[in-house]
Amino acid sequence: MRSESSDNQKSIGFIAQEVNALFPELITIIQDTTLGYPDIPDLHMMKYDAVGPIAIKAIQEQQEKVKKLQDQNAALRSRIEVFKKKLASLSTTN
Repeated sequence: MRSESSDNQKSIGFIAQEVNALFPELITIIQDTTLGYPDIPDLHMMKYDAVGPIAIKAIQEQQEKVKKLQDQNAALRSRIEVFKKKLASLSTTN
């Protein structure tokens, strides 16, 4: 989410309600309207300090998938080369 504060400073962050659907452990919901947010009965706040470990784990999982796909790709390319050679040898013998 991007927003501009009253002093025109741009900020980037998450929409806590959307994050809550995937990672509820990253969200604190404050339902006390006496804490300075009287117009918001269920203030959702992010625990940004916990985002890093989750993001790193997701990156590690993606890297594992990328590695597997690279290995599969290399194996398939190798098989294609074998088939090309067989096809070429069949073409030259006829």
